[in-house]
This record gives sequence, structure tokens and C-alpha cells, in this order.
Amino acid sequence: MLIRGASTDNTIGGPRPNQDCASPCNIIAGNLGHGILIRDAGTNHNTIAGNYIGVDALVAPVPNGEGGPTVFMAPGSCETRAAICIGLQAQDNIIGGDRGESLSCDGPCNVVSGNATSAIEIYGRNTNGNQVRGNFIGGNTISSPAFPPIPNGDVSTAQIRISADATSNVIGFRLTESPTDGGCTHVCNRVIGTTRPGVRISGEGIGNTVRGNSLTGRLGIDLVAPGDQAARWNITPNDEDDFDGGPNDLQNAPSAVTAYKDKLTGITTVSGVLVTNHPELRTVDIYGNPTDGGGFGTGAEFLGTTKPKESGEFRLQLPGLLPDDLRFLSATATDTNGSTSEFSPTSTDVTGTNTPDADGDAICDQWEYAGAIADSPAISGIDFDSDGIGDLNLSALGASPSRKDIPVEIDYMSCFECAVPHWHFPSATALETVRTAWQRPGGRPRWCEPSPRNQ
Repeated sequence: MLIRGASTDNTIGGPRPNQDCASPCNIIAGNLGHGILIRDAGTNHNTIAGNYIGVDALVAPVPNGEGGPTVFMAPGSCETRAAICIGLQAQDNIIGGDRGESLSCDGPCNVVSGNATSAIEIYGRNTNGNQVRGNFIGGNTISSPAFPPIPNGDVSTAQIRISADATSNVIGFRLTESPTDGGCTHVCNRVIGTTRPGVRISGEGIGNTVRGNSLTGRLGIDLVAPGDQAARWNITPNDEDDFDGGPNDLQNAPSAVTAYKDKLTGITTVSGVLVTNHPELRTVDIYGNPTDGGGFGTGAEFLGTTKPKESGEFRLQLPGLLPDDLRFLSATATDTNGSTSEFSPTSTDVTGTNTPDADGDAICDQWEYAGAIADSPAISGIDFDSDGIGDLNLSALGASPSRKDIPVEIDYMSCFECAVPHWHFPSATALETVRTAWQRPGGRPRWCEPSPRNQ
């Protein structure tokens, strides 16, 4: 299907009453090139809604984009034979829509699965203001483990691509909107990537917003600077002060995201830090994941939004304890232009217990771990700025993921300008006394034990 030449206000499909592909749903499958191509300046305000794209009526793969000698690819329309291509300055088009409270793919939701290459590509300078909202990509019409993924492309294929300087497009919720928690509803896109990246943004385009989606796979969001192909499908390290350029200005991602569960109050506090210029102007979105994903940042379910302090520190309080299938946390940051970062790395399950904090001391086990972490971008210790270099090696200080640890920072007074320079640093003996006291059986110093005097 082709919409071009400044054609406007067309609709392909329409809202479906349920998950089945009945009128006005279209089955768009088996094309050697794009399934749908929207192109040219002035080709604006068109809608693709409620269709099956790349699958048949039984949601079995019938891929678009397999190629062949007779495939027509409009010059410069898209980098790939994506199932849906929007390019060459087409603007303000919508793929999908608001599903309301439904957790299934009905209403305006498109199923875009089983295609030979990417599901959706938004391509080119001045291809702006397009929106991808409320679709199921790489999966079935129902969100359930009983239905296996139907991914698009091979293991290196991004499910959604924004490329060649496309600017100010939206995947999911806009910056001015509040994403919904409690499941992937409304305009949340459910992107099931398995080993494939979710959203890849390349070129110099900024203001591309990716918020409130369910993005699973090897890497939820991948920002790839021009000429930096070695970084494809890998976490991009943060830079000091965040003044670099590239896709979405290579917005720094949050770091050191962890959670403290207070069983007395029933409140979980998620915390972390965002190292960037004016972090207080950023919006941080928190996500939970069922597994560590190998340490590559993903976001299976949106949990909440918060704003950092001027120091970059942020906190989000959630009622109750985190469910077991959302214990591995990640976060993104979005600036005032709408540029969204990659996900923060998830803490790696170094103990093999499918939990980021097996000893329950509110310190990620990865931070306490002394060994190398295979097949993961994660490093031992705490990397406060996510630049790929550890900043605090807790294991070297004696921390271990197999027991509760309490890091203690000691401040002391000094006066080197005094007539008699002096300082009040605790003696090595005093420090050793404190350390060994907490290592006694029971995990508490002798003075904390009940006695007739302090009972």
C-alpha cells in the first residue's frame, strides 16, 4: 500500500472490536518490499490502525520485506524493507492509537510481527512528528507467555527504527503525557524483541521520545552515533556533563538504579542518579523486568515517573513490594526537547537466584561481586555515571552478595592551618573494632544485644 504526493487524512484499516482481524482490519502480508509506504513532503495526518501486518488471520507469519529481483524500493524512502516505512519528509502520521485499558491488541492496535526485517522505520531529515502508539510488535494479539514471540527480522534487527536524522517522533507516550502503570495499556507499544533490540535511533535527529512502552529483548533502546557502528546493539557509555551530539544528543542514561523495600511501611523506594547538565530538567521513567536481560537495559513494564534533584539524585516511592517478575530495575531520562536516553543497565543476577539482591541488604549483588561478569556489559562495583568504569569497588572493601553489608562513610574534622596542625581521624584500632563487631554471629555488635540495663 502506498500513500504519497502530499495526500492527507487517509486511513488504512480502523479500530477492531476484538483481537480478530475482521472488518475494517486489513491483512497486509507477503509483499516483497514494504507492506505500507507513506512518503513525500505534505503527506501528513494519515493513520494506520487495526491491521495485521506480516501475519495471516491465524497470526502465523507471512512476512513482508523478503526482497527479490522485482522489488520496487523508492529511492531514499527507508534504509530497510521495513513492513511500515514513513519517509521523505512525511509528517504527523499515526501508526496505531489509544487502546484504552485493554491489555490485548484490539481497537486501533496493529499487529506487526513475523516480517523479514524491521517492523517500522521512520526515515530521513524533516520526517517529523510521526507517532507509533498502542501496537503489538513482534508478538501475538494477546499478552501471555502461552503465545510465543513472532519477531521481525533476524537477531540483529531492530523492531522499530528512527534513522537518517528523523526528528521529534514519538514511540508510546509524549513527554507531556503521563504513562500508565499496571500493564501495557492505552498508547503503550508492546515490543517483544527476544534477542533483538527494541528501538534503534541513528543519525543526528533529536527530540525522539520513547516512553511508557514494554520493550524487551537484548537492548530496549539503542542510540547509535554516525560512524559508530561498533556500538550497535550495545549500551552507549555516558559522557561527563552530557555535551556530546548524535541521535537524541546521546542523552545520558540514569545510573545505579536500585530499590529498598521497607516491610514495615509496605513502601518500596526506587533510587538512582542522573549525571548530566541540569538533571532537574529531565524526566526519569522507571521500569521493572522479570530477568536481568544479561545486563542490557530493557523495560518490560512501566512503574512510575520522577524528577531528579539538581544533584542528579532521584527517588520514586511505590506502594507495596515489587512483584517477583519486576525486581530487575531500569530507567530512562528524557530532556525538555523530548530526547529519550537508552535504558540504564539492569543489575546482573550474579548469584543465579533470579534476584538482583539475594542477601536483602538493598545493595545490588552486582555491586558487591568480585568476579568477572560473562556475556554482560555490567562491571563489578558501582558505576555511578555509567561510563563503563567502576567508581566504587565494594568487594575490595569486603562486601559480598552472600551476606548483608552496611557501607559506612566516616567524616572527621581536621585543621592543617592551625598553629599545631591536627586531625581527628579514627585510629585503625577503632575502625577495626567497629568492623569486627558487625561480623559477629547474628550480624550485630555486642552493644546491640538485650541486657537487663537496656531491655
